[in-house]
Amino acid sequence: MILLNLRFNQEIMNRSLQCGLILTLFLCAFTEVWSQKTWTGAVNTSWSEAGNWSPSGAPGTGATIIFDLGGTVTVTNVTSITLDKFFVQNNTSVTIRPNTGSDRIITITNTAGVDVDVQPGSFLTVQPEGVHRLNFSLQTGGTARIGGQVTMENGNFGIGDGTLILHTNALPMNRIVGQFTLGTGATLQFGGAGLEGGPAINLPNEIFGGGSPTGPTFANLIINRNENVILGDQNLNISNQATMTDGDLVATGVGRVSFTATASNPIETDASKIIGFAVMQSRSVGTGALNFLGFNMAAGPDNVGNVSIIRRSTAIVFSSNTGIQMQWGVTSSSNPASGRDINLSWLPQFDNGTIPTSEFQVYKFTGGPGWDEVEGLNPLASDLPLRTTATVTTTIITDFTVADEFNTLPVQITGFRGWQEDKTIVLEWTTQQEINNSHFEVEKLNNDQEFVFLGRVEGSGSTQTPQFYRFTDDGPGTGLPYYRLKQVDFNGDFEYFGPVFVPYKASGEEYQIFPNPSNGQRFFITNSGRDEKEPVRVEILDNNGRIITTQNLQISGDGTALDTGRILSPGLYQVRLATKSGIINQKLVVR
Repeated sequence: MILLNLRFNQEIMNRSLQCGLILTLFLCAFTEVWSQKTWTGAVNTSWSEAGNWSPSGAPGTGATIIFDLGGTVTVTNVTSITLDKFFVQNNTSVTIRPNTGSDRIITITNTAGVDVDVQPGSFLTVQPEGVHRLNFSLQTGGTARIGGQVTMENGNFGIGDGTLILHTNALPMNRIVGQFTLGTGATLQFGGAGLEGGPAINLPNEIFGGGSPTGPTFANLIINRNENVILGDQNLNISNQATMTDGDLVATGVGRVSFTATASNPIETDASKIIGFAVMQSRSVGTGALNFLGFNMAAGPDNVGNVSIIRRSTAIVFSSNTGIQMQWGVTSSSNPASGRDINLSWLPQFDNGTIPTSEFQVYKFTGGPGWDEVEGLNPLASDLPLRTTATVTTTIITDFTVADEFNTLPVQITGFRGWQEDKTIVLEWTTQQEINNSHFEVEKLNNDQEFVFLGRVEGSGSTQTPQFYRFTDDGPGTGLPYYRLKQVDFNGDFEYFGPVFVPYKASGEEYQIFPNPSNGQRFFITNSGRDEKEPVRVEILDNNGRIITTQNLQISGDGTALDTGRILSPGLYQVRLATKSGIINQKLVVR
């Protein structure tokens, strides 16, 4: 009897535990479903309207927000709120605005998995309500993934020390006057496992920091996608590590990839590398060694202090001879009087026609005219996976480049430059040696963007001594401020050098666009410094750098109307004015 009671009581306890577990699971699932809010827009556009959500009820703290209706959705009266996740999916285009009274902020607190996800084919546009902005903020460890597009017309999308993943869309981020910001501990990632597809990704101008050309400083950069990533006008400053798996980072414009003093040397491969400008910011080297961006310097007894590097994937061209498509501009606090051993490394894609089985010459630039050899020709120390020169010794830390034995640089024309002198433009250049040089023809870019003959300067035939040349443009007000040289041999062969940009500024010039903001169809351009009309070539470019319209106008202080021929969509545009003073860029806001 006692045994039977014990068994009966144990069975009751087991059943109770099972029921408790089932109830707990049910409550968890119910809570999860209840905290998930899917927009229906059944009543109106208001965020706080209960009937606009499924299940019914305005979102509360910790909710997961989902927009998946497809088509176009407008949401207004958004209040400051703390959410768990925020998803835009199923080809839905969402425009979201705050309520009035003050700036509002959506804070995303989840740090597990993806917290903000704008999927391919979907769009999120964040607009202000009057002067009041709507901001987004991720917590440390959070992740925002954008495969569609997020446009910040105003306000800030703050990643903090989280991760921003950009993929699939060519323009995943866009802005009018808003911006995206990265914390110092953030990771900026392009592509990733399963996210490698899509066209080249473009970073719009001023997308980080809203006008700060130095760009953000953040911890890590990851590139893993089939196509390239193209920078806008800002630097990306990496303080820890760049992991490059697939896809190139193209920095051939204003923006540069910059590594701070704490960053490690990026490992570049044939599949993923930096094209254009890459910078190692100043760091203490002293008597130690340095291996960064293909510039390799051994330790030595002389203290060189701080060292910085600007690597450019461009070739030095003198006459018909070229070096590899790589230069290293290296600066140091002091030169190593006792000498430092260096070698230079580059990927085969930058050979620029040089032959890896030949002998190579290292060159240094010591102020001109010309480049100087560093020791003599030597076979490469290694040709795969990187081409690496034999070790040479230098007593000067300066600019370096490399050519093979078939392209050793004759160093003919150096120092081609120009400047404004009163109401003229003065051009100067130097030759270190000349062979059968008949003359030079100076050419200038006209308003139709074609180089035309400006003047002739006689050459010196054949000589091994440096020759200095000078030419003056007495009419700099005509055409555009770009000049180039055409060097002509006695047999008629010729080569071009340049062009160089030499701006000319007349006193009192000041161009203005009004109204700005504009209605997107008609606006005026005025030059308050001039009464007479001046020919100006005007280009309007969208945020992707595409030219929308080009017109040749006569602009004076009274103003000249420019009709775009169509109504421009709301957004931020660049107006490029090609004047006799140079290229002037201004912003135009269309509302």
